Amino acid sequence: MVAHDPGPAAQEAALADKDARDAILKDLDRTLFVEASAGTGKTQSLVGRVVNLVATGKATLDRIAAITFTEAAAAELRDRIRQQLEAAGDDESRSDDERRLCRQGVADLDQAAISTLHAFASLILHERPLEAGLPPAFETSDEIAAGIGFNEAWDEWLNNSLEEDSPLAGPMSVALSLDMKLSSLRNMALKFHRNYVDLEDVNFATPSPRQVCVTDAVAEALPELERLCQYSRNGVGDPLFDHVQGKLAGLRRLAEAEPGSAASLRLLVRLMPLRCTRGRQGDWDRDPESGKNACTVLKDLLGDLDAAANDEIGLVRRNALLPILEGIRQFVLRYAEQRRAEGRAEFHDLLVWARQLLRDNLDVRDHFRRRFTHLLIDEAQDTDPIQAEIAMLLAEAVPVGAAPEDRPRSWEKITPEEGKLFVVGDPKQSIYRFRRADVVQMNRLRERIQQAGGGSVSLVQNFRSQERLVSFVNHVFGKWMPSKGDAQTDEPSLQAKYEAMHARRNGGGDGGGDGDWLPRVWALANIHTEDVTDKVRQDESRDIATLLRQIVSTPWQTMERAASDADGRETYRAVKFADICILLPTRTGLQGLAR
Repeated sequence: MVAHDPGPAAQEAALADKDARDAILKDLDRTLFVEASAGTGKTQSLVGRVVNLVATGKATLDRIAAITFTEAAAAELRDRIRQQLEAAGDDESRSDDERRLCRQGVADLDQAAISTLHAFASLILHERPLEAGLPPAFETSDEIAAGIGFNEAWDEWLNNSLEEDSPLAGPMSVALSLDMKLSSLRNMALKFHRNYVDLEDVNFATPSPRQVCVTDAVAEALPELERLCQYSRNGVGDPLFDHVQGKLAGLRRLAEAEPGSAASLRLLVRLMPLRCTRGRQGDWDRDPESGKNACTVLKDLLGDLDAAANDEIGLVRRNALLPILEGIRQFVLRYAEQRRAEGRAEFHDLLVWARQLLRDNLDVRDHFRRRFTHLLIDEAQDTDPIQAEIAMLLAEAVPVGAAPEDRPRSWEKITPEEGKLFVVGDPKQSIYRFRRADVVQMNRLRERIQQAGGGSVSLVQNFRSQERLVSFVNHVFGKWMPSKGDAQTDEPSLQAKYEAMHARRNGGGDGGGDGDWLPRVWALANIHTEDVTDKVRQDESRDIATLLRQIVSTPWQTMERAASDADGRETYRAVKFADICILLPTRTGLQGLAR
């Protein structure tokens, strides 16, 4: 959801974060990292900064890159920038030059790089394809085409790896004997594929030379297992006795098998587990050789065999898996280079190849660094390391006369040019850790900006929710999450810090005096009933209809957004049926509810 624009009148009133908002709009020569809680207008702050950059002549819109996370958000961001520039162009409180520059900004909007980062990376690669090792007319595959391409390449690699003359034939045979599934291998390859940029410098450890031979231990233990079984008082029917008797035939075959062969491994896996916890000492006699109860001696022996077997299985599995992992790593990297050579980019390729191009080719980096004078990044909590690298590479401040070998390749060593980089996000809304975008990554970006002399401000004035809801959220999450005032530790935390929000909506208005119209939670129908589903749905639909009539007849109140924004005061009116939305998980009960 895009944060609500608080409106000019509301902005004029005192705000809890007025200094932060002033810095965003006025400190245009300073690099800023903005942490903005939900409903505080973080996207609006970015739009306001873009407008002021254009109005003050510090940048033209065609040289600004405004980056967000999704295509829908990018389209909305473009519309909002257009609207604000048009409004500023007609704003008589601005000077003639500012209005002229804003109107020119509207004319330049189609040339502006207001897009997702993937689209921005595509723009870089399409302008310099040869330097990136790409054909000039390369294409970007959609998700379906990319999936089909991977499946075809994977099937070819897997078939070749299973051939008898393949160097992976032996490890594959062993791994499959140990119940490794081909589907698991494919899932592993997919994870490598999606994160192949991290595989370039990976070295899988060589197999362990240590050997474990459980067949010798089994051969030695067999006579003892048979001997101890004679001390069972009950014989057949005793759980420990039956367990041992059920394993003896397989253990004899294992003792005779070739140690370490695929056949012996398959047999060993089928025999597991060897240990047994069932059986009572009272049902067993004393073992005269050890002087202990035979039940205890037998369980100890089985436990030792089980531990040795698990040790061997683990060692063999590891030694087989390491060359397979290395084979998959090489397959994934070769497949990436094949896509590059054929001009078939996947979405992740766009980021990886653009990052590599900007990192390794200083001429290209400097071209785009000079072309884009300002970089503004929205939804920074969704930023992964590659995205952060691209932004910092393009924001690099290069001292006069700097030698190429002195230019940093790591984004964490780059000092951004003052005022060029503006980043806004909310670590509490970070939900893409599976895409490598997490709180730690966002904190690293903020720390690098601060280390380079940039500023960090917070937006905490909430324009979306009423005071009662904001107070509840502050109360709950203030306990569950560490606050910004807590002592810092050296360990990076995956938990975002919490900073209390300040409500702009007080929930006032004349809705009946006793506050009956205020939002609440209603329990409908009888969740504990044993009635059939159709009856429950019928009761629930009737209760919802009754509640809707009560809401409108009472009447409950709703805020007039436009009128409230116009004068900065909350204005309310009676709720109409058209104000109410009912959400259902499925369409199953929709017909009865409509009736």
